[in-house]
Amino acid sequence: KSSLRPEAELGIARTCEQKGEWLTAITNYDNWLKRFPSGSPRLRTQAEFQRAWANGRAGYETNALNLFTNFVTKFATNNALAPQAQWWVADHYYSQGDYVNAEKNYKSLFQTWPSSKLASQACIMAGRAAVNWQNYAGAIECFTNLTSNPNCPTNLWSDAMFLYGGTLMLRNS
Repeated sequence: KSSLRPEAELGIARTCEQKGEWLTAITNYDNWLKRFPSGSPRLRTQAEFQRAWANGRAGYETNALNLFTNFVTKFATNNALAPQAQWWVADHYYSQGDYVNAEKNYKSLFQTWPSSKLASQACIMAGRAAVNWQNYAGAIECFTNLTSNPNCPTNLWSDAMFLYGGTLMLRNS
């Protein structure tokens, strides 16, 4: 009956994750969310994110996609975890070859959380996804947004320049 019980039980689920026991971790997160429906908002946010992550790691892609999509909607103001959840969703679509939805979700990340550490990388990936479905105008927009951004990391700036040039060549071929 300790006030620290929710935190301790969340720690147990996290330990299962660290051991690669994904199904046990998922069960623990599901049970935690049922047992502590009005628990600490910080812990609840963490439990929801980790549950989605564990589902993805366990190979339950559809569950993870739904959980991460819901997480982004429900916890959009969480500037630490919401961009990571959005990245997972975008990456999922990219890996499935659904470049239209990948581009849309990467763009959502850098437009919604422009100060996120993932924003510039998401812009690059949105451009790559756009190239893959031959949306050259969309790709050029992404790449030039980065090359004109004075805060763009140097390594991504040079990547964006090369990708911009490659996109121009594809568009004009």
